[in-house]
Amino acid sequence: MDRRKVDFVAIGVMVLLLVTAYFTLFRAERDRVAQLREKKKFLSEKLQQAGEMNLAMDRIHDEIVEIRRNLADFDRRLPEEKRIYDFLRSIDGLAAKSHVTMESLVPGPLEKRSLYSRMEVKIAARGRFPDFYRFLSRLEGLPRITRLTGLRIKGVDPRTVRDGATERLCAVEMDLAVFVSGG
Repeated sequence: MDRRKVDFVAIGVMVLLLVTAYFTLFRAERDRVAQLREKKKFLSEKLQQAGEMNLAMDRIHDEIVEIRRNLADFDRRLPEEKRIYDFLRSIDGLAAKSHVTMESLVPGPLEKRSLYSRMEVKIAARGRFPDFYRFLSRLEGLPRITRLTGLRIKGVDPRTVRDGATERLCAVEMDLAVFVSGG
């Protein structure tokens, strides 16, 4: 063999030894690098999950604050049982402000439920329809939980007002459910 061929064979054997040495000697290091990459991937996923949990905890905290605010508002709008009669007097005052004549305001018995109580109030009033509408609007604006459960409106005979003009009145009967705290 000539010298060149021997050099190529020697270089080939050296390269083969280097490649074999790389795969055999550095195999442990490559396995370690692969393990570290897997561990990095696992820890990155856990870190992302922890960040998502932290965001979820922040959302839960915000929801708790909102629930507490809503409960405070609910308690404010749901008077205690002993304050129900003050509320009924305020209904009478609203009628007077709205130029509606209150003919009767009759509270019914207190119906106790598990978390709240309910009182049905029967109201009879007389006035012009726009005044009665104003009364209902003001009643709705009160910071109390109420529900109109029945409403009957009848026209009554016209009455004479200033300058010979007449205006038509309406007679109104309504049933109002008023809610109070405590059961």
